[in-house]
Formats: sequence, C-alpha cells, structure tokens
Amino acid sequence: MTEKQEKILSVALKLFAEEGFSNTSTSKIAKEAKVSEGLIFKHFKNKTGLLDAVVSQGTKGFERMFEEIASKKSPQEIVWGFIEMPYQILKKDPTFWKLQLSLKYQSPEIAERYKNSSTLQKAHELLNATFTELGREQPVMETQLLMQIVGGLFSSLPELPENERQQLVEFIKSKY
Repeated sequence: MTEKQEKILSVALKLFAEEGFSNTSTSKIAKEAKVSEGLIFKHFKNKTGLLDAVVSQGTKGFERMFEEIASKKSPQEIVWGFIEMPYQILKKDPTFWKLQLSLKYQSPEIAERYKNSSTLQKAHELLNATFTELGREQPVMETQLLMQIVGGLFSSLPELPENERQQLVEFIKSKY
C-alpha cells in the first residue's frame, strides 16, 4: 500500500469515526489527506469501498488478537482472553473502536455488512470447545452468555474512566 493510500485510510477512519459515514464526504477526506478526490476513487472505487478498506484494515487487528487467544494452552486463559479483548482493542485502537460503535447506531444496514465475520464464527466455536473442556453442562449457552458480556463491554467501556475499565474487566474475569 502506498503512503498516499495509507494517509487516505487514516483520514477516512478519523472522519468516519468523528463525523459519521453518511456525514463525511470524499471531498473532505481528500482535502484533509492532501490528495485529489479522484485518487480516492481510483484506489477505492467509491465511499463505500473506502469504508470497506478502513474496516478491513481495522479487523486485521481483531483477527490477530483472536489468534493470540486461540493459541493459549489453558481453557481459563482462553476465556479470560475473550473477556480482556474489548479492553485491549479499545486501548490499542480507540478510533477504530469509535467507528465500530458509530456504524452500529448510524447505519444499521452498513453495520450489518460487517457483523458476521468468519473470525466471529471461529470465536464461537473456540468458546464452545473451551466450555466443553471445562466441563460446563451447557457450553453453547455459556458461549452465548460470554459473548453477550463481551458485547456489553464493547459498548460500555468507552464511557468509563480508565481505572474503572480495568476494574470491570478484572471483576468479570474473577467470575470465570
């Protein structure tokens, strides 16, 4: 990827997260990235293609984090890894986090495009296997519960001060 493409993606991420996808024009992205609007269309076809590239770039971090969790030896570490994931993602990439939350509320049809990833399916499978290994009576229900908790963390952690974020994550880990 060229330096200009990276700059376009960086500016698009920032503006989409701060102003919303619908409220951000490609001309504004071009102006802030100091490139021509035509260059955006050349590399990303249209604004939706640009959003696809931004989301794809951001989800690679999530996929790497999932792979780290999946490589853990202990079932306990796997469960704790999932609980810590929202906190770690927020810490590493708060702008992408903000974009994900804003897409969910601004444009349900756009959010739906990014909802069902193969990584999410693998996460469910890994947790089902982990809860089975831990001897839980209803591993599928345990997986659903933990995924609801993790989803709640994704939504609520940005609202909390840093010290409370960490305390909440540690508290939830103590329940598992």
